[in-house]
Amino acid sequence: NFDVTDADLVYAENFTSERDVEIGDRVEIFFAKDPKMKHYECFEIDPQGHVLAYSASYYRQFDFSWNPPQGFSASAEITENGYHVEVRFPVDYLKSFIHNGKLYFGLYRGDFYKDGDKIVERWYSWNNPSTPEPDFHVPASLKNFTVNN
Repeated sequence: NFDVTDADLVYAENFTSERDVEIGDRVEIFFAKDPKMKHYECFEIDPQGHVLAYSASYYRQFDFSWNPPQGFSASAEITENGYHVEVRFPVDYLKSFIHNGKLYFGLYRGDFYKDGDKIVERWYSWNNPSTPEPDFHVPASLKNFTVNN
């Protein structure tokens, strides 16, 4: 679950394809098969519940033809203070990302707002990768947790 406080929601009014998610507010989840992001899978969800899902490899080699796993679901609701997103992943899917007893993943947020005629972007990461420009597609953006089978 993500509860996002956002007074100025920006999203595709006329949604036509999953790539439209990229033009506005969203939450993002990445799962990596290893700490170097040789293979990782990404889910970006906008305030309307539209999903951009893709696989990738380091550095920024994206495969937008990839499809989410069977059993994945996402929904969103615009609230009085922003939006709420719920995401579900099959347990077997999550287990497929365990590498040497660790699960590597990242949580992010793209916050877009209007400044006159201009759209401005702010980026938030659960784990700050300390890159000169915001960039979540780097291993330093991931956290890991030890998983006991």
